Amino acid sequence: MARVAGCLENEHASAMVDGRPVAVLATTDDTGRPHSALISWFVLLDSHTLVAALDDRSRHCRNLRDDPRFAMQILADDLVLAVSGRAEFLAAELPSAPFPASVVRLMLDAVVDQRQPQMRFRGPGYEFDAAKRHRDGVERQVLAELAATDSRPPWPIRRDDSA
Repeated sequence: MARVAGCLENEHASAMVDGRPVAVLATTDDTGRPHSALISWFVLLDSHTLVAALDDRSRHCRNLRDDPRFAMQILADDLVLAVSGRAEFLAAELPSAPFPASVVRLMLDAVVDQRQPQMRFRGPGYEFDAAKRHRDGVERQVLAELAATDSRPPWPIRRDDSA
């Protein structure tokens, strides 16, 4: 049974910091048509706020500029969260990103923990192939820049390099 958490709790933060979480970001266009996209460059700033690097050229960026409401599924080992809220564009450029990226604050209005009792969830994972191993370093730089958008993130920014 899903549990409404209201905000991100310490156990959620630990799962996000210790793993390499991914999220499916859902937006709608001006006709109400849904659009979803997988994102991985986001960090937790506090119990109600995430910040993400989103490709400026993407449909989800265009959709969020027109309608800042979003829903998102955050997935990692032993973490299945449904969140929703409003997006706010903070900066139009992220220096370390290898593509034009906006820094977007995701302010959470609702958090629902969708884990099931007596079930261990293994989150989706990703790794870069040998020709793209340098992307691990780029990812660490992007995440550090995102964390620096708030001078006092309460949780450390760490991603498992072995994933």
